[in-house]
Amino acid sequence: MALSVSALYNDDLGRVQISFTGANTDADYAKVEWSKDQITWTTIRGGDVVPVSGGSGHVDHYDGYIFGVVNYYRVTAVDSATPSVFGTGSFATGNNATLVPGLPAGSIPTGAKLLLFVTHANPAATIGTPATWTRLTGGGTNQAIFYRDYAAGVTAPSVTFAGGSAGDSCSAQIRAFLNVQDPVHLAYQANASAQNVDYPTATIPAGQNALGIMHLWKASVFSGVTAVPVQYVGAGAGGGNNTAGSNDESQLHYYTNTNPGTITTGTVMYTGGVADVSKARVVYVAQRTSTDQATTSYTPVFPNPNSKPYWLMNPSRPGQNIRVEITGFSEINQGGRTGIFEIVGRSAPVIVSDIMESNSFEFTIDAATKTEAKEIAARIALGDPMYLLVPDPNADIDTLYFTATSLKRAVDTPGGSWSVTVSVRQVSQPAPAVYGSTYIWSDVPTNYATWTDVLAGVATWSNLVDKVSNSVIIVP
Repeated sequence: MALSVSALYNDDLGRVQISFTGANTDADYAKVEWSKDQITWTTIRGGDVVPVSGGSGHVDHYDGYIFGVVNYYRVTAVDSATPSVFGTGSFATGNNATLVPGLPAGSIPTGAKLLLFVTHANPAATIGTPATWTRLTGGGTNQAIFYRDYAAGVTAPSVTFAGGSAGDSCSAQIRAFLNVQDPVHLAYQANASAQNVDYPTATIPAGQNALGIMHLWKASVFSGVTAVPVQYVGAGAGGGNNTAGSNDESQLHYYTNTNPGTITTGTVMYTGGVADVSKARVVYVAQRTSTDQATTSYTPVFPNPNSKPYWLMNPSRPGQNIRVEITGFSEINQGGRTGIFEIVGRSAPVIVSDIMESNSFEFTIDAATKTEAKEIAARIALGDPMYLLVPDPNADIDTLYFTATSLKRAVDTPGGSWSVTVSVRQVSQPAPAVYGSTYIWSDVPTNYATWTDVLAGVATWSNLVDKVSNSVIIVP
C-alpha cells in the first residue's frame, strides 16, 4: 500500500486537517511540510515529528496556509532506527560461469537495501550488471558492488562474466542492510603482488549516521585473516575460491559500527594461499532520509467571508481559536531604536543606530454582548504569541503574528454591542515545535476500543466534548 495524503479545511478551529495512510511499516514518525510553489517547503507547526500508527497519522495546519489558492502538503515517513544488517545470503562460487547467489534467509523487509558483492579471478575480466540492479561506480572491472531495494517478488540475480577463461574462479554474495540509502563509493586501491592486502584511508562525511563497508579481493585462496581494523565488526563469508580452477581468487567484505568517521589506511593479514595481486575498496551506506514520501494539493475556501472574516488564533492553544469581526485598524507605527548622544563642544550629536522596531497598531473587535467581549479579551489576555489570519489578500492589514500589549473593552451604545480594542506589536513566528494538539472525533475510535472504554475513560459526554475542544479555563 502506497503512502497517500489528504487535506480538508475545517472551520471549527480554522485548521486544514492533514491525514495520511499507507506509510511503510518501518516508519515511526512523519514530517509534514507546506509549500505554495513546491520549491520552498516549510515544516508546519507540530509537523516535525508526527506519530505514525498502523501506517497512518494526522496533524492540523493552523497558521501559514493561504485561502483561495492551491496549497501543497508533503508527508515524509521516517524510520529513526540505526542502520543495521538484516542478513547475508549464501556464497556462490563458479568456474568462469554465471552465478546465482541466494538472497538472505528470512522475511526480508520491503525497502531493505540489497548489496551484491562480486569478484572474478582474472583482473581483465568484466562483470555484467544483473537485471534490475545498479552498479556502484568506482573499483576495478573484476570487483563490483551492485545494489537495489528489496520488494516482494525479488529473486536471486544472475551474474554473468566476460573476458575470463576456463579455470578462472568467481564468487558472489548478497547482504541486506536495513534503513539505509544507496551506497556511496569512498576509496579504491589496487595492490601489487603480496601476501597481505592493503586498504586505503576513507572518511565518511560528517553528520552521516552510516555504516562503512570494506570489500577486499585477492587473486589467491586463503585460510584465515588477522589485523582487520577495529572499526570493522562484521565479516562477510570466507574465501570465494574455486579449488578446481587453475586461477583461484577470494573476496571478503566487512562492515562497521555506525559513524566510524575516518578509517585510516592499514593492512589485512592473510594466512594461507600465495602472494598475489589484490584490490581494496571502501564504501558506505547512510541512514535513509525517509521510508516513503507523498504530496497532495488542496485549495482551502473560507466559508461565508461576510460573517466574522478574521481568524484570531493561538498557536500554542488552538482550542482558543475564534473567528472575529474586526471593525477597524489604526495607523501602523514603527518606533526607532536609535540612540542620540550630545557631545561636549559639538553642536551635532552622534548616534548609535539599529533597525527600527516591528509594526505596532491597534485593531477593534466587535462583540455582540458584554459576555462575548469578556470571552474574547480573556483569550487574548493569555499572553501567548498570537496569529491574526486575514483570508482576504486585499484587506487593510496583512496576516501576522503578534503579541498584545494592552486591551480595552467598551460598550458602543448603552444596552448595545461591545468592542474590544487590542494594541499589538508584530513578533516573529514561533518555532514549529510550539504547538498545541487538538483532539478530533476520529481520534475516539483510535484511543478507545469500545464505547464502554470511552465511558470508563471520561465520566460524562460533556467531558469528552471538553477533550475534543481542547478548551482552556481562564481564572480571573
